[in-house]
Amino acid sequence: MLNKLDTRKCYIIENEGKDGELAYEEMPKRLESSLKDADTKYDWIVILGGTNDIYNKQKSKSVSEDAITQNIISMHEIARKHNSKSVAVTIPEVFCETQETCQDAKQLRERVNNNIRSYAVRNPGRVVLVDLADMLQRANVGRDMVAQFFEGGLHLKPRGYERMAIIIYEGLKRALS
Repeated sequence: MLNKLDTRKCYIIENEGKDGELAYEEMPKRLESSLKDADTKYDWIVILGGTNDIYNKQKSKSVSEDAITQNIISMHEIARKHNSKSVAVTIPEVFCETQETCQDAKQLRERVNNNIRSYAVRNPGRVVLVDLADMLQRANVGRDMVAQFFEGGLHLKPRGYERMAIIIYEGLKRALS
């Protein structure tokens, strides 16, 4: 996607995302291990985590706001330790929020996102904020696009992931300008 958007076609993308993984304890350990073992030096690392911690209660056992936030921040610090800058991506809304069946989880997501935003503001030059939660709200994408972007649960449809990639690209491009 990035190489289609940018005429320089100079990006090498490695997706290390793992479906169902928690930001709490799992993602930081795997990121550290991946970077330590990598043959490549990454200029930028995009960090999006926390959705499963908030919405998958069976797996996460109701991890606290502070624990989620600290684990997300620790991934940015791991990136810095490996001489990479990072993109802090806020956690987008999920379907149950539109049905008002998970307001406690929505409030937790909003607090974690505020913590992510604050962290990015406190670390200019090495952390870029991409406010996916704001840019990819169902209310903002237009009623006709909701069915094309969003599934009924935590995940996006392919067009939604394409939109997410464009949002992240645009945020990173602004930071590099």
